[in-house]
Amino acid sequence: ARPLDKTTANGSAAVNPLQGNHCTHVEITRTMYLSGTIGGIGNRIEEMMGLLQLRAFRPGERAAYIWRNSHEKLGERDYPLFLVVDGLRMAQSPKPHWLQLSRTQAHEHYPYIRMNLTQELVASLGRRFHATFKLAWDGDPPTVGVHIRGWEPGGKRLYSRSEFETLFQRGVQYLERDERNTTVYVAADNTAARDDFVRTIGDAVRVVHAPRVTGVRHNVPGAYVDLFALASCKRILPINRGSTFTLSAAIIGNIPIIALGSDHSYKTSFRYPNIIEGNSQPLYVGNADAARAIKENHG
Repeated sequence: ARPLDKTTANGSAAVNPLQGNHCTHVEITRTMYLSGTIGGIGNRIEEMMGLLQLRAFRPGERAAYIWRNSHEKLGERDYPLFLVVDGLRMAQSPKPHWLQLSRTQAHEHYPYIRMNLTQELVASLGRRFHATFKLAWDGDPPTVGVHIRGWEPGGKRLYSRSEFETLFQRGVQYLERDERNTTVYVAADNTAARDDFVRTIGDAVRVVHAPRVTGVRHNVPGAYVDLFALASCKRILPINRGSTFTLSAAIIGNIPIIALGSDHSYKTSFRYPNIIEGNSQPLYVGNADAARAIKENHG
């Protein structure tokens, strides 16, 4: 892939965010938009993060994300908009003068972007995502957020039963061994799996109830609550393989993911060079300092 242009459309110098503070004046010349996917919140955030990464290397352009749903009456993969993203305009349809950025155009820059991402830049992009509602916990936010992801809408399994059972048991063993008496929030895309997980870990940890939603008049879908509840924890334990929802929560909260077992599916556009990765598992993904502390404590 060719490197990104070093000048804006009008010829003014572009500011590379990796080279520190600059005083170069950059005139905003146009708005590029990406027509978003109709899918889960994690997939949508992944696209927005990619768009923000691209914009960070092209400061002479505004960026907009088109939040799309398939029907006026929202279906299983459709969501009302309860997000605000600093530096990214959110809209349901593009303005006539906006220029569409195709996925091919966006993806051709990803190798260059991923080579040059830093921990600080990714963390700064994650801090741009805000809910339009507030969460109220009974006490302090939990320490560990568990994310169980194993089913598509309609009940179709994402993995074989044996693979899911392996992930399930590793998660239980980790909590019993290293997180005893810790407060834990469990988010899941399957109620029966969540209940089974909570029943299996028993009194090894203290499972907390979902936080209350305040500051908004409309009903907030549970996926939003789970996303920002996980982001408010100190670390995330995924019972899944490479869920964009898990990654989104970790980056928004700037917290580590504890992946128990080799899981190379985490190598997405969210993954950046200075990740901490041992020769043996577990593999830690997320905030570098927090991940290093966990690695020292747990192997």
